[in-house]
Amino acid sequence: MEPRGTQSWREKRWPAVPLAVLLLTLLVPSQGAQTSRDAMTIYPARRTHLIDQPLGKLKWDKNGYLIHYQRGAHPQPLIGLYTADGEVVSQLSPASHLTGVRRMTIKDVAVTKSGALVVAAVVRSTNGALASALLEFDMKGVLRRVIKMDPFTPDRIALDADDNIWILGYDWQRLGKNDDWALVRKLSLDGRVLTSTLVRSAFPKEGDPLDVSGPGIGASDKYFESVGDKVYAWLPGVNHLVVLALDGRVLRSVNRPFDGLFEKGAQFLEIHALVFLPGDRVVVQAANLGRGIVLGYGWFLSTDLGRTWSSVRHRFDDPWAYSLIGVTRSKEAIFLRLVGPDAGILELCPVAF
Repeated sequence: MEPRGTQSWREKRWPAVPLAVLLLTLLVPSQGAQTSRDAMTIYPARRTHLIDQPLGKLKWDKNGYLIHYQRGAHPQPLIGLYTADGEVVSQLSPASHLTGVRRMTIKDVAVTKSGALVVAAVVRSTNGALASALLEFDMKGVLRRVIKMDPFTPDRIALDADDNIWILGYDWQRLGKNDDWALVRKLSLDGRVLTSTLVRSAFPKEGDPLDVSGPGIGASDKYFESVGDKVYAWLPGVNHLVVLALDGRVLRSVNRPFDGLFEKGAQFLEIHALVFLPGDRVVVQAANLGRGIVLGYGWFLSTDLGRTWSSVRHRFDDPWAYSLIGVTRSKEAIFLRLVGPDAGILELCPVAF
């Protein structure tokens, strides 16, 4: 068995970024929260700025950077690193530092505390072979290290407080043959395997944890992040939210965590954004669809990993117009609105919770 193609069927079924636009007037709750207690409020933007080429993947890194990269397989995929104010910190093309590359798919990017960029990539060579690796660059775009990953293919990465690299992915040699392999690996920054955890057999065989849809989930990206002394993984293919300790132990595995978002019950959920915050708090941007009708939409906060949810109050006239990117340590929510195919506006809105 060979690794899956550089643009997997999972990636093809998930749009590059949800539609996003802007904010206006009255303070109103999100539509459909199951509880009336409003534990979080989003206020009008205090800062806005333009960003070029917003299509692709835009993420907020906990070390204080906006990261933008192209999805899919490209001969020379680009990565842009920005401050929260939109200032360019670094721009690079990882494939240009390697020889014999036909196409590269950037799976994820993270920034270490010391300012190094860690890039998870799948490469197809000029002779047709596939290979998976982690690439470490400095802020000037100089390649410092290559960590070969095969047969494990990284899908998402996260860095803990000690800059250990947590990787969510799959073993292509065992895929479809058995379920006795780990979905998560923890590596030191120099590439030593420290922990393997979250075995595939913990989930039903009929579901693929790394799929973009699953039981009750019509569409969702995968989310994987380290916050404090825990690592969080949202696996839409099996509708599970998993919490890991830094030693790899599974602390909690929550089945169908978003079923309680809406008063009418979850019919067909689309998860448009997911942000993990300290204290097991989760903010989700979601839509509840039923027979082509929008039954509910908005942002919701849980302080207990999905047992209860409260609607987020906001001043958005059209919530569909906004895409939540992340929440900064200074408690500003970052939203994107597109103003054309090649430009978008980032809005930083104070939040209280």
